[in-house]
Amino acid sequence: MRRAFHHTFLALLCAIPFSIAAAQALYAAALLLWAALVVRERRLEFTVPDLIMLAFFAVRLLTILLSEHPSASAAAFGREVLFYPFYFIAVSYVRWFGREGVMRAMTFSIAAIIVPSLYAVGNVLTGTTDRGASFSGGYTFFAVHSAVILGFAAVLAADGPSPKLLRWLLPAALVIIAGLISTYTRAMWLSAAAVVVVFALLKERRLLYIILPAAVIAFAAVPSLRERAVSLMDPLQNSSGRMELWTAAVERIPLHPFLGYGPETFDEVIGDRSLLPDTRVGSWHSEFLQVQVESGAAGSMLLLTLYVLPVWTAFRLRRSQHGDAPFGIRFVHFTFLAFIPAAAVGTVMAAILNGMLFKFVLAAASVLGAGAGVLPVRRIGREAA
Repeated sequence: MRRAFHHTFLALLCAIPFSIAAAQALYAAALLLWAALVVRERRLEFTVPDLIMLAFFAVRLLTILLSEHPSASAAAFGREVLFYPFYFIAVSYVRWFGREGVMRAMTFSIAAIIVPSLYAVGNVLTGTTDRGASFSGGYTFFAVHSAVILGFAAVLAADGPSPKLLRWLLPAALVIIAGLISTYTRAMWLSAAAVVVVFALLKERRLLYIILPAAVIAFAAVPSLRERAVSLMDPLQNSSGRMELWTAAVERIPLHPFLGYGPETFDEVIGDRSLLPDTRVGSWHSEFLQVQVESGAAGSMLLLTLYVLPVWTAFRLRRSQHGDAPFGIRFVHFTFLAFIPAAAVGTVMAAILNGMLFKFVLAAASVLGAGAGVLPVRRIGREAA
């Protein structure tokens, strides 16, 4: 049964850029297999991040039930709450299959995004779409997903892989970068640049001589890319309406500071959309601000803790002599170079697909930290007895 669970988990990660329906079906299968394995083994382990995730799950559920707009918040059950158990599925996957399992999951995820990246670039080059996207989601989702997968490639390349794996990692990374560029998503451009520069400085500086000239040529040759890049010079003036949106959110927070208005209540809380620069917007475009509005201080403090804990774990791993410590440090550093900017200007945890990827990274950081002895573990069940 573990083998079936292993294959289902990998298939789920591979399905994310292809089909949300397939990812949901595989999630349901993985959930059933995981539950059966947990019941059969009669053993549970808990770490601090696990308890924080449970608390965040509980707060989100509570704020749905106590929402100022119950009919709107009810949608969060299917869009968000049902997918929180994936974190615990991922925790078990990493515990059962270890560092090798994490590396295998990253390898499969890299391979899976190549075709969607080529698809995104092809659509932009042919004028089919203005901004590249995958088969399963829009350009924002695809940009975040691509930046995280690029982080996966950096982790694998920095870990001293086999020559065979290393030979296809660079071409794969170039394809992923091209797909990410096609999304015209500036925050994720900066994330990708940070991943490349940090990796090059740590491992292979000659990489900068390949990627930087290619990027300069691409941005110089394509006026729309150049204009988008130049807009980064004045982020406040080119915030795509985020400054006005965030101001509106801050003005509304004091009315419900502790438990918020409830999830999925953007339309009800914002009121008149005509006052916004972009009337098509449907969220607060900042995960931290969105959770504060929807679930109050109770939710936002727990969410912030979930982002801080992996970084703190990586810091503690620097003092560990455990063999997996260097891998754990690189894993957190390269993935959070994507997740933190994504959460600052978009949505990660509350999104179905990227939320799964984020929960996998959180789970891996938690288990690697516990294995290295930098996080306490509480065991319940057969082994503890």
